[in-house]
Parts: sequence; C-alpha cells; structure tokens
Amino acid sequence: MLVTNRLIYLHMPKTGGNWVQPLVQEAFGGWVTPEAHCWARRESEDLWEGRHVFATIRNPWDWYLSWYQMHVASKWWRNRFMAVFGDPDDLGVQLHGVTHPDPTKQLETKLLPFDSEEFSSGSVGLYSYLFRTVLCDSKDRILAHSLLDLPSVREGLLEVTGLDRRDEQAYPPKNTKHNRPHTVIPDPEAVWTHERIQWVWEADAGVLALLGYGGPSSVARRPVITDLHHVQVLPG
Repeated sequence: MLVTNRLIYLHMPKTGGNWVQPLVQEAFGGWVTPEAHCWARRESEDLWEGRHVFATIRNPWDWYLSWYQMHVASKWWRNRFMAVFGDPDDLGVQLHGVTHPDPTKQLETKLLPFDSEEFSSGSVGLYSYLFRTVLCDSKDRILAHSLLDLPSVREGLLEVTGLDRRDEQAYPPKNTKHNRPHTVIPDPEAVWTHERIQWVWEADAGVLALLGYGGPSSVARRPVITDLHHVQVLPG
C-alpha cells in the first residue's frame, strides 16, 4: 500500500501494482507500508480521511492464470505446492485448489502467507478473499473510491491521479510475457473448460456481480469504477 498526502493506492496482488506503485510514488512521493499487499481492514480509519483511495483490479479468470504462472516460475513455491498438488505444473489442479467449493479440495492455507477460516472452508475463492482483505474494511465495505481495470490502467491513472503520461516512460510495465516468458500460456482461452469457468463463477460470485466481468478475457463494466465506495462485498 502506498500513502501520499492526497492519495492511497491499495495493491491487490497480480493487478499491475509493481508498475503502478513506483510510478505514482515517483510523481507524488509518500511512503509504502512494510507489507506490499497490506490488509486495509487492519488500518486506522484516520488514514483514509482526506485521501482519494484507488486500487487496480483484474478479470478473475486472467488473475488466476497470472497467479498460476507466478508459482510455476518460482522454485520456492513449486516445492511448497508439491506437497499438496503432487504436480505443481497442472493448472487444473492448482485452480481447483483455490476455487472449488468443496473444502476437502481447497488449498491448505498454511501454504499461503495468510490464514482464513472462511477461505479454508471453501466458501470463497482466493480472488474474492484477497479482494476483501486488501481492499475492504472490517465490515467488508470497499474502501477504494476508484477501481482501475488493468487493461486500461494507463488511462485510469491519468483520470484518477492526474499523472502526466510522460512519467510512464521511466517505468516500463512488467508482465509475464517479458519477465517470465517460459511460463506464458500460448492460448489462455483454451485452458478454460466449461467446468473450470464455473469454478470461478461459484467461488467469486459476490465480487463478479459488483465488477461486471463476464468470463475469461472480459473487461470490467467500466474502465474506472467509481460507484462502489463503502459498498459491502457479499460472500461468494
């Protein structure tokens, strides 16, 4: 999380934050919390006063693929996942472990950097769980005034922060294609069987209803969503 005099950026994992955060900090200063993906619900209410809070969001299906690609590329994560999945390279197995409503099939929370009875019970998907813990208060109300959809994040930053587009040149975007080319899935849509698509619909229904994503590779209902501040996110 980045805090400046007039802005707060909430960094949900796998939504372009490693590009957005330094770009905004270079332009407006501020300080970054020790935990990059700080839980907003743990912060004092005073922090939000007088600041425009924004966050980046991403299509859940694309998000799960990015999450999978990150772990395939990491030896440390591969070793940890081996104990649960057997084959950490199997997308279907990994996806099943973080979206399936059957708690006996869920990924064990001890393998992840957080603990949640709700997540481990299988009542929500990992995407929804992180959305609520990183972007919401203790009552599951969204703290962000603006949610920037990742495909149009450049335009969103200009609209929300007034950031000069020339400032982008110093921080080229980071993405799997350039930084982890050996984990790129050549045809992302091909991996989305009907069954796998349904896993995400069921696990992340509450968040999907608010953001308006319609399936793999779809965009949010608006490039910058500004009508969800203090709206409560219902369980998946």
